[in-house]
Amino acid sequence: QDNAHYVHSRGATEVFPPEDADIIVDNSATGSTLSANRLKIIDEIFVSSTCLYAHSHLMEEGDPVRKQAIEKFVTLLKSVIDAHQRAILEFNIPESRLQELCRTLPAMRQPTISPLHDAHSLDQWFGVKIAVQKSVLFDLIPIIKAGGGEGIIVYDLKHVTL
Repeated sequence: QDNAHYVHSRGATEVFPPEDADIIVDNSATGSTLSANRLKIIDEIFVSSTCLYAHSHLMEEGDPVRKQAIEKFVTLLKSVIDAHQRAILEFNIPESRLQELCRTLPAMRQPTISPLHDAHSLDQWFGVKIAVQKSVLFDLIPIIKAGGGEGIIVYDLKHVTL
């Protein structure tokens, strides 16, 4: 005997259990919202991808203004996706330790290095900024600290265009 009721949801489905549903089927990117609502993934039904489509004629021989608008849109989308994988890491370091540490740091190209204004210090200090993969942050922060870095700050990015 089937006593199930099926409800079509248009968002925020994860808030239904346990009062309004025993189970849900939901499309999830990271699962963080599901975890926040104390839900457990029982099974993965399928894996999907998100695609952007345009008519082939438009991209090959069509209106150049519309083609350029589409290409700009794609660049912006990719920049947001790339930004989610990276973070900015900034820290201060004395000149005496700067070159040695900077040789070991990952960066998109090279670290951005700026002198700090401090008229009373015997040792010149520098601010260093690097964009790094988030996956290396927790390994990198202790290396920077051990290499003489201080005032370490990490923040997320909105867009990255490579």
